[in-house]
Amino acid sequence: MKLATLQKLLKRYHDGIATKAERYVVDQWYESFGGDPEAVPGLQTEAEKTALKSRLWQAVPKQRKPIRWYKQHAFRIAASLTLLLGAAVWLYLVRDPAGQSAAQLAKTNNRWHVITTGSRQLKQVQLPDSTQVWLNANSNLKVLPGYGVDARRISLSGEAFFEVTRDTVRPFVVEADGITVKVLGTSFNLRSYESLQEIKVAVSTGRVLVTNAAAQQLSELTVGQELAYRRADKTFLVGNVAVADSRSWREGRIVLDRASFDELVQGFYNRYGVRLTTADQDVASYRYNLTLQPTYRLEEAIALVCTTLHKNYRKEENGTIRIY
Repeated sequence: MKLATLQKLLKRYHDGIATKAERYVVDQWYESFGGDPEAVPGLQTEAEKTALKSRLWQAVPKQRKPIRWYKQHAFRIAASLTLLLGAAVWLYLVRDPAGQSAAQLAKTNNRWHVITTGSRQLKQVQLPDSTQVWLNANSNLKVLPGYGVDARRISLSGEAFFEVTRDTVRPFVVEADGITVKVLGTSFNLRSYESLQEIKVAVSTGRVLVTNAAAQQLSELTVGQELAYRRADKTFLVGNVAVADSRSWREGRIVLDRASFDELVQGFYNRYGVRLTTADQDVASYRYNLTLQPTYRLEEAIALVCTTLHKNYRKEENGTIRIY
């Protein structure tokens, strides 16, 4: 075995990064000397030991001070482009030009503070109490007057995921067109698009109390549970849901689980900014079970849907896509 190869193997062995095969070679090499360290070539005298140690250390690459990512040329360019062009998801802090927080303004002059998103747009919102809110596309979040005084009260139209900072004195309350969600500190997803027949609440951590417009308790949900509230007849169902599904839209995926055509339409409008339409009753009544990955282009996504339905599609002059 060449000395250079031996040095590399010994260094990797000593640092604990040698592969199983490399460890076997080193072990066999040592065992070939019958356990007598004086018989190991190059280690028979103190001078040889010192010389070998010096050669080993010389073979170790000099450690350089790490360069911060934002100081590197390529990253500086990328960061500049990102700032100029804008990202699909960004941090939106609720501030007025004077620098006051939404809660401070709500306490003093009862102003409402509204955060909105359009199609193909997500926002991450940090509320004054450090509660984190991820707002899905085509949504509207209102920080209601008096936020943080007796309760932390907001209103939602659309969809959002909440990571609520715990506060046992001031509960966190979300109003959503007929139902109210109340928590002390937990994480949950709330979907309340006006175009959909159901409002859905899904819990990721902790507990969530859901009441109706008459302040009557509907259910207290725990991890992995979902409540679906029907606007039309004010009835509701509680079932189980995969916690990971609450992350899907934040990761750019559209996950449909026995979804209605209206839910499919909303998903496409959020992602691609395009409305789907149909006059085909089979399409309108179908229950959709599919996942559209974030890499899918519009044409790929609609082709997948039509393949599932054994239908065709065409683009209308007004920009909508008709499935027939």
